[in-house]
Amino acid sequence: METLRRTLAQFRDQFNDMAPSARLQLVVIPLLVLAGLGLVMYYGAGPAEEALLMGKVFSAEELKNAEAALRKVALVQFRVEGQKILVPKTEAARYNGALLISDGGMPDTFGKEFKDALDPNPFMQGSSTQRGDRMDLARAQVLTKMIKAIPFVEDAQILWFRAPGRPSFSGSSRMTATLGVRPRSGHEISSEQAQMLRQAVSGCFGMAAADVTVLDLKTGRAARVADPTDPFNNGYLQKIRDYTNHYQQLISDILKDIPNVLVAVNPEIDPVAGSTEQERKYDSKSIPINQVEETQKEDTNETAPSSEPGVRANAPASQRQQSVTKNTRSNEKTSTSTNNIPSGLRTVTTEKVGLTLKSVQASVSIPKDYYRDVLVKQGVDEADKSAFAARMLQVQSEKEKEVAQRVARLLPVAAGAVAGDAVTVTSYDRLETPETITPVTTTARIGEAVANWGGPLGLALFAMWALWMLNRGMKRTNSAMATAETPRPTAARPLAGSLVMPKEDDGPQEPSKRDQLQGLVKDNPEMAASVIGRWLAPPK
Repeated sequence: METLRRTLAQFRDQFNDMAPSARLQLVVIPLLVLAGLGLVMYYGAGPAEEALLMGKVFSAEELKNAEAALRKVALVQFRVEGQKILVPKTEAARYNGALLISDGGMPDTFGKEFKDALDPNPFMQGSSTQRGDRMDLARAQVLTKMIKAIPFVEDAQILWFRAPGRPSFSGSSRMTATLGVRPRSGHEISSEQAQMLRQAVSGCFGMAAADVTVLDLKTGRAARVADPTDPFNNGYLQKIRDYTNHYQQLISDILKDIPNVLVAVNPEIDPVAGSTEQERKYDSKSIPINQVEETQKEDTNETAPSSEPGVRANAPASQRQQSVTKNTRSNEKTSTSTNNIPSGLRTVTTEKVGLTLKSVQASVSIPKDYYRDVLVKQGVDEADKSAFAARMLQVQSEKEKEVAQRVARLLPVAAGAVAGDAVTVTSYDRLETPETITPVTTTARIGEAVANWGGPLGLALFAMWALWMLNRGMKRTNSAMATAETPRPTAARPLAGSLVMPKEDDGPQEPSKRDQLQGLVKDNPEMAASVIGRWLAPPK
């Protein structure tokens, strides 16, 4: 402790003995050096850092809570630049996970301004409309947190609109909503996911699913309800996209062992949106409910005359023989009708889902470099080019056949078709486009060197100049101190026998005019020479 006190006392004495300019240099120069080093570190930390949450711009409150959440889990290797948090690239995943998992790291401030605007006066009771708006806001905030908790969703916002006017006979006015969703990196919002989000919003606000629009904030495409009158949003093209993405991803996953493989898929779906079939089947046994029996009888008599009518010879004119009955016929008919009802009735209703998948055709292209890498890995010598080429063709044929079999197991085919006919496997030569190297000019090189090393070099030169100036000032101060501390020569003693008695030393004597003149000439000889030259100059 005594050593430290002595050192501080020596430094204080030395600092007090310095000239004002030297004191200023001693304080300002280290501060400038530290500021320069800070600037170099601030602007030089670029590629080694990464912004959290894909460059999210935090608000003031979010930034404060995020810093507190990171410090809470002992993650302190970060810095704030503007409204972003920068961390080392190697630790970005840990920091992102800490922010997403922590409760206070990412506060949800959506709707805060609306909430403050609708906050009722404590001295006045709000109207029913204001209370309804506050309830809608609370629902939106809770629903937004629920949607953000879904794994494929990074951010979500809800904007709703209630049509002005009186409520309809159903009890409430018509309401629409728009849900903006930003999927995470590597994810896309499919039609099924959009329908799920649409149902969540419609169920929360009590509106129809057709009144909810799901907007993909990454692609800017709105996944709306299928409309048969819209050729670009009638569900048919969307189904084709979904089936294409599904089978492309499926085939690419099983062919991960082949680098740079190209997969193209062509699905064929049923253009019918949907159909319903109803079939009624009756039981063969029936029950009679009404029976009617009718009988019809008919008698018929046939007679013929004994002679033809007219005048007969040798007979009176009025005399005529009587007719004689020849035949009598009787006909009787009976008919019975019965009304029956079936004893059992069964109705079968069949609903067929529309836009079903019929078949899928796939085309796979394998780079020829892959076969060469396989042979090299197996240890085949490339010195014999003809043998190597023949071996390469054999491997290509075997691999194409194997890939075709692997892909055919995944694809649905139409009835009566062969699965192998739906897969086409080819090989292609992968051409790498050479990058055009632009010659770097001397000016660009100098500018790049200045941009990279100008700051440290300038800072080093400034530090050397500052140290030189400080050393020079210290030398002057030391010279002045040495001159001031030099002992004055003692007065000559009188010789022995001299009548002059020595004067008693009454203390330090004041410097004489001679001493003052000698000091001025020593400090500034040029000015002294100029003055003396003027004195000695002859009068004109």
